[in-house]
Amino acid sequence: MSATALITAGAMAAFSYLTPLLTERTDLSAATVPLVLVGYGIGALTGTNLGGRLGDRRPLTTVTGAAIDAALILILLIPLSHHSAPTIVLVVLLGMTGMSVPPVVTSLAVRFAGNAPTPTAALAVPPSTSASRPAPGSQAVHRTPPWA
Repeated sequence: MSATALITAGAMAAFSYLTPLLTERTDLSAATVPLVLVGYGIGALTGTNLGGRLGDRRPLTTVTGAAIDAALILILLIPLSHHSAPTIVLVVLLGMTGMSVPPVVTSLAVRFAGNAPTPTAALAVPPSTSASRPAPGSQAVHRTPPWA
């Protein structure tokens, strides 16, 4: 689970800075940024599917490879972010590698859970995700579970 947290957090931290990176350093127009973010999303969708398939056969290799690839992509963004084409490719690849780990680790958690796969799968998804929070301004009371 810590591998998922580290790899996904790294990808999401970089994701939060993509707009300034693309507009200020790469000099892409603001109108182009949503298209690059769609590319990130397509990469994330592809990474989730590919990571799940590869993780079924070789889970440790898949997680290790994704971690190394994500680190290399983040390192390559530093010198290459002045050029638009390599930056766009790296952003798509970052989405792919950053999101390829969660299905593998969740699958492993469920596999090793034995007779309790449902609670294990529920705990594999962080309770602090926006899906578990009430809508802003709603009258719902949100109580964070004690393990969160």
